[in-house]
Amino acid sequence: RPLLSSCALPSQPGAIESFASLPKRMHALGAVLLLSPLTLALRLMPPAMAFDTATLPAPLRATDGGFTQDTVSRRLPLIVKSVVENNPAYGAELTAALHALADEVAAGEPLKPLAGDVPDGLSGWSATLAPFISCGATWMDAPWFVVENYLYKRILELTNEPTGGSNPFASQKKQSLLDAGDAFAKMVSGLRRRARAECP
Repeated sequence: RPLLSSCALPSQPGAIESFASLPKRMHALGAVLLLSPLTLALRLMPPAMAFDTATLPAPLRATDGGFTQDTVSRRLPLIVKSVVENNPAYGAELTAALHALADEVAAGEPLKPLAGDVPDGLSGWSATLAPFISCGATWMDAPWFVVENYLYKRILELTNEPTGGSNPFASQKKQSLLDAGDAFAKMVSGLRRRARAECP
């Protein structure tokens, strides 16, 4: 199915051998609130259950159509543009570079090596990207999970040096927390009422 058969995901450890050391009992409400669905699923798996990566299906790509195509061709460019919109203090050069990145993604251009100021594991990311870059993989036919994560490295590559490492999504995160304040307060109030009812 892959358009570029030589562009395979780098090998990963073949198995998760055991979850025996994880807690056997979890409070149901705590599990729902504190654990992601994936983490919860892993905790509930039988001990010694293994994943054989050789049997995994081919990775999703934008060329498959559907949500992956929409994600890469529309949503990822919008994410980059939102960084510009939410950081009005960015200079003209940085703004232009971010708009160019958005256009690059939307056009499905070939992936590029990470060469700038990227924190947290540049060498590891360079090794991961190497097989895709060497065979000319693009935003559209490289694995969707790879390009989804690669986008944020590219954003940081552009913003880190000009902004002194400031989080380009800080204002969006702050606004999201403010917008969720009422809902969070109602949730906490409901939990308190439930706790009082269960523990008189």
